[in-house]
Amino acid sequence: MQGTLALLTRALRYDMRNARTHLLRAAFIIPVILFVYFAATVGNSIGAPGLFFFRPLTYLNFVLISLAGISLFSSAITEEKEEMTLGLLRMAGISPLALLLGKGTSRLFTVVLILSVQFPFTLLAETLGGVTRNQVFATYVALLAYTLLIANLGLFCSVFCRRSSRAALLTTICLALMFIGPSLLDALWNVVLALDVLTDNSSLPAIVDNIFLWLTEISVLNRLGTISMSGFKESPFSTQVIVDSVAAALLFLASWVSFDWFNREEISAAPPRGLLPRLSRKPGGKRSGMPRPWKHPLAWKDYHFIAGGRRLAIAKFIAYIAICGMITVFAAILAPNPSFEREEIAGLLMSVSLLGICLETSLMASRVFHDETKWYTLSNLVMLPISIPRMAYEKIAGCLWGLLPAATLLFAGAVCAPGNFGTFLADIITEPWYWVWIAQLIMFWHLIAWGSLQIKWGALPLAIAIVLFGDFITQVVIMTVILLINSPSRNAFANGEFIEYLLPVALTVGQLLITAMLHVGIGTQLKKQAAA
Repeated sequence: MQGTLALLTRALRYDMRNARTHLLRAAFIIPVILFVYFAATVGNSIGAPGLFFFRPLTYLNFVLISLAGISLFSSAITEEKEEMTLGLLRMAGISPLALLLGKGTSRLFTVVLILSVQFPFTLLAETLGGVTRNQVFATYVALLAYTLLIANLGLFCSVFCRRSSRAALLTTICLALMFIGPSLLDALWNVVLALDVLTDNSSLPAIVDNIFLWLTEISVLNRLGTISMSGFKESPFSTQVIVDSVAAALLFLASWVSFDWFNREEISAAPPRGLLPRLSRKPGGKRSGMPRPWKHPLAWKDYHFIAGGRRLAIAKFIAYIAICGMITVFAAILAPNPSFEREEIAGLLMSVSLLGICLETSLMASRVFHDETKWYTLSNLVMLPISIPRMAYEKIAGCLWGLLPAATLLFAGAVCAPGNFGTFLADIITEPWYWVWIAQLIMFWHLIAWGSLQIKWGALPLAIAIVLFGDFITQVVIMTVILLINSPSRNAFANGEFIEYLLPVALTVGQLLITAMLHVGIGTQLKKQAAA
C-alpha cells in the first residue's frame, strides 16, 4: 500500500512546498473577504446582505470547478501520454491505481483545499443576515460532491483519450449533456406532445415526468438554487450529493479497470496536423488533399493546421446552417403562431454567426502559439528571414481566414435586414456599455494567447476563470459604490453621468490598458522562447 500511495504523497508534498499553490489559495479568499466587507458596508441599503453576496460567490465557485474539470483534471494522464513518459512510469513498476491517485487525486486535493480555505470565511455571512449556517454547510457539501464528480469525470476522459485536447473536449461535451441535455430532452418531449402522437391511455407521460423530476433533483445548479432560497431548512446531504458521490466512485473505478485497455500503445509525440483527416497520396497521382502554399507560408500553415482549411470551412458553414435550421424548426413546432419574417431570420443568422465568431476566435487564440510553445519549435521559425512581429501577425492572419463561414452568414443577415444591422452598429458606437463588452472580449483573446505561451495546456479555461474572477470582484466593487452614492442628495449623480458615461468609460480604458500590457507581454515571451 505504501508503494501505491508513493506518487500521491510526493505530489502532496510538492504542493505543500510550492509557494504558488499557497498564493492561489490565498487569491480565492479575496472575493470572500470582499463580499463580507461590502455586505457589511451596504447592509442597510439592501435586504438580506449576506444572501445577496453569498449567491454570486456560490455560482462563481461552481463555474471555476467546471473549468477545472475541463483543464486541470482532464489532462492528468494525457500529459504523460503526450510527453511519452507513461510507458516509463509503468516500466518503473507504478501501478494504474498509483498513477490515478498520484496524478488525479492529488489535483482533487488541491481544489478541495481551496474550497476548505473559503469555508470559515464564508461562515461570517451568517452574521450579516439572510444566510443561515445550514445554507453555508449545504452549499459547500453540494460543491464538494460536484467537485468529486467533475474530478473523476475528467480523470476518466484523460484515461480514455490520447491527447489533452480530446480529453478536454470530451469533458466539455459531458458537462454540456449534464446541464443542457435535460432542457433539450424537455424541448423534444414538448415537440412529441405537440405532434399528438401518443394515445390517451399511454403511461409514457407519467414516466417521462418522473425522469425529468429526478434529473432536476440531481442537478447541482438546481440544488444551489434551492439552497440559496430564504427559509431553506433541508438536510445538506441531498439526492444530488449522493448521486454525484456514487457516480464519482464509479468513474474512478472505471478509470482503474480500463487503464491498461486504453493505454496499451504509446502515441507519437508529434503534434496533430489539421483538424480533419487529409486525403492520402494516390498511386501514380498527386496528393489531392493539400493545396500549394501561399505567398505567406506561415499564414497558409495556420489556416490549414489550426483553422482547418477549406474542408473544415465547408463543414462549419453547413453546421451553422443546420443550427439555424434546427432553431427555426423548434420555434415553428413549439410556437402557437410561428412567423418567418425576413427580420427574424436575419436576426437569427447574425446571432448564430456572432456567437460562432466569438467561440472560434477564442479557440484559435488558444492554439495560435500553442504548438510552438509545447514542442519548442519557435526557435526554428525565427531562422526564417522575417521578424518575430511579422511572424506572429502572419499566423494570426491565417487563423482569421477560418472565420470566413461565420462572417459570410453575418454578411447575409446584414443584407437581409440592413435596418436592424445599422441599428446594431449605431448602438455599438453610441452606447458606452457596448464598449466595455468589446474591450473585455479583446482583452480575453489576448489573455488566452498570453496564457498559451505560459502553460502547455488549458489556456482557454484559465483565461475564462481569470475573467470571471475579475468580473466578480469588479461587479462587487461597482455595486457597493453605487449603493453608497445612491443617497437622496446624490441621486442625480448616481443615476446620471456616473452610471451612463463615467463608469463604462473607466472600465473600457482599464481593459484596454490591460490588453496593451498583454500585447507587449506576448511579444516579450515570443522573443524569450525564440532565444531559448
